[in-house]
Amino acid sequence: MKKFFSPFLALICLVFVQKIFPASVDIPGITIQNPASQQTIDVNVNFSSEKKFAGYQFTVQYNQEILKLLDVYKGSAVSSFTMMTNTGIPGTIKIAGFDPGLSGISGSGILATLRFQIISQGYSNLILSSVKLSDTSGQSIPCSTSSGYIKAGEAQKPQP
Repeated sequence: MKKFFSPFLALICLVFVQKIFPASVDIPGITIQNPASQQTIDVNVNFSSEKKFAGYQFTVQYNQEILKLLDVYKGSAVSSFTMMTNTGIPGTIKIAGFDPGLSGISGSGILATLRFQIISQGYSNLILSSVKLSDTSGQSIPCSTSSGYIKAGEAQKPQP
């Protein structure tokens, strides 16, 4: 009975969490063993949403001693959206976008691609925060998030 109960409980929890969060936004973890001097790297900010959304916003923080932001590109899934970026605070990128036609999109894809230059070997968290997806009526869509990192070289993850 115990062997059956644990997987069953895990399945129920998974279904419950998916119903609470019909959308997710995430940044992957990336490891580069031997980065070249001044190497560039593209990092995707990914989304998955069961419900149509017509607006989004999020903030990404990074270690500017390890990474230099070169550019931010609109993801192919939101190519019809208008996107704005704010890089006025060092080590912070604020990104927002909206669909001018208010038709919205669902499914999965890339919201934005962040192009960094590796300026030093080390570890940089890519902290995803202030994430908001909005439906075509401007209502928030509950959304889970997952931050990422870039590990350049043999650096260890910093201890909290």
